[in-house]
Parts: sequence; C-alpha cells; structure tokens
Amino acid sequence: MSKNILCLDNQYQDIHDQLNNLPYDLSSLYKEHGEQLIQVQFLTALIHKIESTSEVISLLSITEFLFEFELQHKQPRELVGLIDGPDYCRGEVLYLSSNVLVVKISSTKFPILGFLLTLVKNPYFNFEKGPDRPLTYHVSAVSL
Repeated sequence: MSKNILCLDNQYQDIHDQLNNLPYDLSSLYKEHGEQLIQVQFLTALIHKIESTSEVISLLSITEFLFEFELQHKQPRELVGLIDGPDYCRGEVLYLSSNVLVVKISSTKFPILGFLLTLVKNPYFNFEKGPDRPLTYHVSAVSL
C-alpha cells in the first residue's frame, strides 16, 4: 500500500507542528490561527483517510474518493454541527488534469464549512526516492 505520498503544503507546517507537540490548547490555537487551524485538521484527517483506504494513489483515485466520504476529526468549540451523527462530505470536481486536482468540498454536518481543495503533483524529482518511489502530491485548501 502506498504511504506518505500526500503531504500538507508548507504554509501549514507551523500549525501542524504545534498540533503534534502535545499538550496543546485547541481554543488558544484557534484564536491564534483561526480558519487555518480548521484547514490543517481537515486536511490531516483527509490525507490519513485517503492513504489508509486507497491502495494506489493517483489524482483519479483521489477524485473518486472525494465524491462522497465520511470524515471524523476534531472541531473547535466555536463550530457546532447542525446535524447529529457522522460528518459526510461531498466533493465537486472543478478542475482535473494530469498534475492538478481542484475540488469544492462541502459538509452535510457543517453547511457553513466549505473548502476549495487543491492537490498538485510535486514538480521536482527527488533522486533520493528513486524511480520506484511514488510521486508526492501537495495538499492545500482555502475556506469558502
């Protein structure tokens, strides 16, 4: 199974590091980073879900996965779900090429929560990985 080929874009690295360094106060991080914290949590959970359920990861397989999926992740207290139960998300493909995927993601549980999700194939060849290693996709999002 392919692992570690989806990675957060560099703009999220600081927040991701803070989330991984326990203990942390989610409310304080939300006050400091706002919507970017929600983006990092959402993208981290999404990356984990895609990598754990897909044997081969390509833009096409990710596209198929994003049409409808369930995603459990922590939410700041400021966001209260309007519907009890699982959080189902739906994706609407806006652009797909051999190197880029842009999807509008909406949630049934949090209708005010929407993302424009972008996956870009890493344009740089990494000699350490060699030709047998899969390509890396950088994942980023913009809140709608």
